[in-house]
Amino acid sequence: MIALALAILLNQAGERIGTSDGGLPPQTGRAQISALAQALARQASHDFGAPQIEGLTANSLAVFASDFFGDFAALRDMVTRAAGQHVRGVLLMVLDPQELHFPFQGRTLFESMAGSLRHESQKADDLRQPYFEALKERKAQVANLAQSLGWQFFMHSTDQPATGALLDLYHALEYRR
Repeated sequence: MIALALAILLNQAGERIGTSDGGLPPQTGRAQISALAQALARQASHDFGAPQIEGLTANSLAVFASDFFGDFAALRDMVTRAAGQHVRGVLLMVLDPQELHFPFQGRTLFESMAGSLRHESQKADDLRQPYFEALKERKAQVANLAQSLGWQFFMHSTDQPATGALLDLYHALEYRR
């Protein structure tokens, strides 16, 4: 939703918008917003994908929004390749409150959004500390990656109003133009 709202704002400002995978080349207009909404809905059904950058052009701006729990090497490679093509951008880490607070106890079944990964634990509380350490490390990796490439990093929790993340992104991209 944040990506779509940002696209609407950028479109209203006269910017061309599209998907980084090249499936929706950058254009302006209401039809483009509709096509982008459909493309984003399709992408939400995949687990742990690294961004595709075939559709990015030199001197463009990119926003990659994810929990970034997937393969970090793939993320690093794609974002580094994009920066090498003179693409500037933002990495937005979006996390659910349950991912931030890990309230699980006892027998718990963990399942990825698209259902391709499952893990059952009899003592989820035993996973809390290792999970927090892994989350802290992943946030640091993503933030350091962004900083090393001259990109920006933001984190958003879905229990907070999306307007804060949207404003951060809009100002970051406005500054980068």
